[in-house]
Amino acid sequence: MLPALSEEPRKMKALLTSLVIAALCLRAVCSLTCYTCLNESSNSKCLTPTNCSDSDTYCRTSVQRAGFGALSYVSITKACASFCTESNVNSAFVGYSVSCCRTDLCNVSGATSEKTSFLVLLASAGFIVTLLRAGL
Repeated sequence: MLPALSEEPRKMKALLTSLVIAALCLRAVCSLTCYTCLNESSNSKCLTPTNCSDSDTYCRTSVQRAGFGALSYVSITKACASFCTESNVNSAFVGYSVSCCRTDLCNVSGATSEKTSFLVLLASAGFIVTLLRAGL
């Protein structure tokens, strides 16, 4: 009976050691991976995968746009972030948006602001045409 008692603590110690090793491995594997770039002019230049730090729980994409048509300027920045607040501010000639997500490589697209800005621009143009027709 004594050998059975001494065997039980050894099994428990082996189990605990295995659990600790598994937890450490899972933590290393589970760190977030985001696409990153700084002030790039196109999304195709923003597809560099980066392993985030343990404190980063978001992939953040910010898009700034200014100008009109061929005279427009776009700046895309993607990064790992420990916090993130989404925003979307657009007018006819300028726009700024921040999008946040929480899974690996989820910030693949940088075009959210551009699509929204185009719709705002289209609505503004329609409103101006309506006002001009009413004045004629």
